[in-house]
Amino acid sequence: MEEHRRISAMGRKFIVITAVRGEIPHTDDAPKFGPLTSQGTLLGWVKDSVAVREGILEEDDEVGLLLDRTNFYAEQGGQVGDSGTLRTPTGTFEIDDTHKFGDAILHLGRVTNGILEVGQPATLEVGGIRPHTMRNHTATHLLNWALREVLGDHIDQKGSLVDADKTRFDFT
Repeated sequence: MEEHRRISAMGRKFIVITAVRGEIPHTDDAPKFGPLTSQGTLLGWVKDSVAVREGILEEDDEVGLLLDRTNFYAEQGGQVGDSGTLRTPTGTFEIDDTHKFGDAILHLGRVTNGILEVGQPATLEVGGIRPHTMRNHTATHLLNWALREVLGDHIDQKGSLVDADKTRFDFT
């Protein structure tokens, strides 16, 4: 089991946030249904389970960014969160994953160039795999519909995993 965990985690970085001290602002994620490029404002970040609403991030800092609005889809309902890039006038942040935390969307990743400051305008660019993930998400809904049509209404979806490469559909 340990070997499986090691292999599964290779190449992936995790930032786990279970509780946060400080105010977490609401993120408007309605733009996730629009273009893959959008604008937002950097409101702060979460680091070491503390919400930070002022200051500067420097190169290689790993945090969960907080924005006023985002076009990134957060992991939910079995679908993986988006990845991509955020650019401000003074720096670049590579987003590895996106998670929902209450009413906020956390953009998990690190500063790869320059610095980021609270209050800066930001350009958000969702990575190119989103269309593949969307197709697989649609396939999950179609599979659920087809199973219910063929086998009956007693079919019950119990979970799924949807990413750019596949969809896994669990049902009873």
